Amino acid sequence: MSDRAWVEEQMKNISVPDNGALIVISELANQQIILEDKIALAEESLTKLKAEYNDLAGKHLPEAMAQVGLSEIKLRTGERVIVKPFNSAKRAYIYKNDSSTNK
Repeated sequence: MSDRAWVEEQMKNISVPDNGALIVISELANQQIILEDKIALAEESLTKLKAEYNDLAGKHLPEAMAQVGLSEIKLRTGERVIVKPFNSAKRAYIYKNDSSTNK
C-alpha cells in the first residue's frame, strides 16, 4: 500500500465532530482558561496576604508587645495573644477563647 493510499484509508476512519460539539468544546476550553486565570490571581492574592500576616505576626506585634514588656495579653473577645520563640525570632500566636490551638 502506498503512503498516499494509507493516508486516505486513515482519513476514512476519522470522524469530525459537528459544529455544535466543537462550539461546546471551545466554550468549555475558554471556561477552563478563565478559571486558570482566576486561580492564579487568587494564589497571588493569598501569597500577599500570607506575607502581610507573617510580617504582622512575626515582627510588628511581637515588637510592640516587647516595647511595653508583654509576652501575653488577653483580648476583650477572649482570644489570647502570646509571643513565643519561633526559630531565632519571636512570633505572636492568637488563641481563640483560651484554647491551646492556633487560630
